[in-house]
Amino acid sequence: MDSKQITFIREWEPGETWVMCDRGQLSRALMNMLSNACKFTPEGGRVTLAMQQAEKTDGTVSCEFAVRDTGIGMSPEFAERLFTPFEREKTSTVSKVQGTGLGMAITKSFVDKMGGTIDVKTKQGEGTMLTIRLSFETAVPKEQPDEEGEKGNRTDFRDVRLLLVEDNPINQEIAVMLLSHEGFLVDCAEDGQAAVDAIVQAEPGTYDAVLMDIQMPVMDGYQATRTIRALDDPVRAGVPIVAMTADAFQEDQKKAYDAGMQGHIAKPIDVKQMLDTLKSVLGR
Repeated sequence: MDSKQITFIREWEPGETWVMCDRGQLSRALMNMLSNACKFTPEGGRVTLAMQQAEKTDGTVSCEFAVRDTGIGMSPEFAERLFTPFEREKTSTVSKVQGTGLGMAITKSFVDKMGGTIDVKTKQGEGTMLTIRLSFETAVPKEQPDEEGEKGNRTDFRDVRLLLVEDNPINQEIAVMLLSHEGFLVDCAEDGQAAVDAIVQAEPGTYDAVLMDIQMPVMDGYQATRTIRALDDPVRAGVPIVAMTADAFQEDQKKAYDAGMQGHIAKPIDVKQMLDTLKSVLGR
């Protein structure tokens, strides 16, 4: 939003009620909505995140989370299909924005798992508002300092730039969403040759680590890793590389290490394993 000079506004009315919720899924849903709003709002626009307690009864509280933007909006026909996987509106403006059309389907899946609802209000040329409604059990925190302690122990990845090498656009979009949520800066390459080119063309030290898929067209992950390790520049050649593959047997991990990789992440991605592996190779 800063890079597009978009004004970000928070209208936050949390009250004094503590609730039990899946914080990870809720955060990802909201981050995905904000990312979408930023993507389709032109420079100089406005994005608002609003939250309020809608209704409180004994033991439960209903909350509304809304993301409003002053972006390009949607046609009524497309708004009805917004949460359908792979749907993208066919307009000249939308076609310039990268994406698979999977983001809102993922967001809806998070909301469905939490037992909530999500709806959209939109008008072409005037913007969009997405609203999540959820009901939570009220709770009493054990000790508030525990929350602060957890934040204090969390690794800050905001200065870490990764090269994600993944040929599947769906897997790529999901991985970017998960990594961006944790603070990483992520560039993408669609195959091993593109990854080698990105490392060679970037300034030495640009990338703190590479997440490398194995089975890809043009050049697979093993060959790409060997090619990077053979580069003349020691900084480029020494960039940490982590295998990211569905092949999780011990012999597959050995192949990755023999090729010059420092870590191995199994697909489908487990966020904790991914973060622990990256902490290890980055020395965090």
